Amino acid sequence: MPHEDAELDYLAGTQPYENPASFERVVKEAFLLELDCSQNQDIADVLGVDKSRISQIFGSPSNLKPETIQKLLDHLKSKEHKRMIVEAWMRECFGDEILHQTGQPTVGKRITEKTIRRIDRQIRESRLSLAANTAIEAVERTEDAVMRERLLDRAFFARQRLDQPGQAMQIARRIIEAALDRKDYARAAAGYCMAGRVLRGMADSRERETLHLLDRSEALLSLAGPPPQTPPPYVLVSVEVLQIERINLAITLLERKEVVTPDKVVQGYLVTVVSHLKAAKFYQTRSRLLQLQARIHLRLGEAFQAQECLEKSFNAGDIKNLNSYEVSGVVNGRILAHTEGPEGAIEYLEKVIENCINSHDYYHQRLAEYDLARLERQLMVELRLD
Repeated sequence: MPHEDAELDYLAGTQPYENPASFERVVKEAFLLELDCSQNQDIADVLGVDKSRISQIFGSPSNLKPETIQKLLDHLKSKEHKRMIVEAWMRECFGDEILHQTGQPTVGKRITEKTIRRIDRQIRESRLSLAANTAIEAVERTEDAVMRERLLDRAFFARQRLDQPGQAMQIARRIIEAALDRKDYARAAAGYCMAGRVLRGMADSRERETLHLLDRSEALLSLAGPPPQTPPPYVLVSVEVLQIERINLAITLLERKEVVTPDKVVQGYLVTVVSHLKAAKFYQTRSRLLQLQARIHLRLGEAFQAQECLEKSFNAGDIKNLNSYEVSGVVNGRILAHTEGPEGAIEYLEKVIENCINSHDYYHQRLAEYDLARLERQLMVELRLD
């Protein structure tokens, strides 16, 4: 029994006795998967050497010459296995640090417009973790308030798409605290709205806790006064944006089957969204409103109108929006479930999930996975038991 004041090691049961990334383990795993052999004698037979030579190879991998490594690789086809063997050998020779340079600075001493462009490029290239880390490090290195807000916006976007709600909420809180310190109520309102979006995306979130954040945002907005004629280059919200956020929350809860709302109320949401759509000036706003309109039509059982709205969202410029295919893919999968049944929707959602994985959009991947799970359940309960 440990001393009552001793700290328990809750990870003790999960710690492997052998290093799975060791050179021997990596080589044996590759040979097992590709050549169905993992014992020293079997590997020796494949290489055409004595068993004692294999013991030497595994015993002192840091002393191996590149020619020996190449002989191992020549018997394998998988590029991934070859890469893992080479990396394991390099770790034995030079240590972990040469392959994993964690803690190294990602930005220079001066944070400029070039830093912003670099982060934007990382986001477009789906290097979202790097973009988030770069943005946060840059925030710590600049005293320019406007630059800090622009960087926080990008870090928030990346964390949300990576489906990291806790870290996204931390960024939203930083935005709120900094804005309140300088009495920038408009920006603080945006921070609360961003936090509300994070909670809305969480499967276990409750309606009241999200509405509370939106209420805070609206209250701060009333203190902010009229918006500036030239808006700053970071995220702000308006009364209209908050109204759409409330509708988005209501539709999300309907999609989760968590609430029962009369069609008359849902039709009222549709009227409001269409009204905002007519007044929208920017293609990003129009495309997002059209996607929300498509989701509302689906709740009303109007799959054809939903498909029309989704197509219009691309005509409105959605193809230029980041993650446009992932967002539309989730919505289109739900449309197909209405029009073609679960089989057609399942086949499509599998492609959506693959696309989300490739773009590191784990937020929309999770939504697609949820929809896929429900469709698979539908097929299960329809199976005949006789």
